[in-house]
Amino acid sequence: MKSFLLLSLIFLCSLPAKTQNCSGYYFFTKNATIVMTNYDRKDEVNSTVTYKINNVSKNDGAVSASFESVVVDKKGKNISVSKGQYKCADDKIYVDVSVSMPAGQMEAYKDMEITADESFIEYPTSMQDGQQLPDAVFKMSVSSKGSVFSNITYKQVNRNVTGKEKITTAAGSWDCWKITSESQFKATVGNSNFSMPINMISTEWFAPGFGIIKTETANKRGKLMGYSVISMIEK
Repeated sequence: MKSFLLLSLIFLCSLPAKTQNCSGYYFFTKNATIVMTNYDRKDEVNSTVTYKINNVSKNDGAVSASFESVVVDKKGKNISVSKGQYKCADDKIYVDVSVSMPAGQMEAYKDMEITADESFIEYPTSMQDGQQLPDAVFKMSVSSKGSVFSNITYKQVNRNVTGKEKITTAAGSWDCWKITSESQFKATVGNSNFSMPINMISTEWFAPGFGIIKTETANKRGKLMGYSVISMIEK
């Protein structure tokens, strides 16, 4: 019996430890700089977002990374500065929902104080055509001079993988999974129940082993409102 237990222990110790499939993703490359350029429906640049990965850490097999993002308008004027996180656990990538917030909607709050809940959008490291992905909900409060100006809810629902496409930008070319979803941006004014919902159709292109390459936003009738693409990566 002792010999059997000893052999069992040796066998268990020799099994490879479960590791997260996070290598290669720009989210988890310390000191990486990623620039996303935002375009309007006329293909004109309206702003750029620069993400800087500040720190990458590992804990119990999970990987997390903190980033700072700086948004500037087409004239180079700063619009906003924010911070967020990326996570990798159980063979899934978790992207801070604030990364997916429509830049045009957020510009209106650039000079105000923002308080937000931590929330993530989930991307499996292995996807397949027709796969349905979990919904995501993000809530935040916007204040001015200590008073609540607006409460905002942003949702992404009915997220579906709809095949593969090759995407080429100034930063390179990637074979991406195309992900479609329905999005809603709803803002209530002050403490009232009055809201101004904006319903959108969102499309993302996600490169396995690398990250999000392109996003598009259209109105509920399918008319393009704007899009974002990776224009520069420095590791």
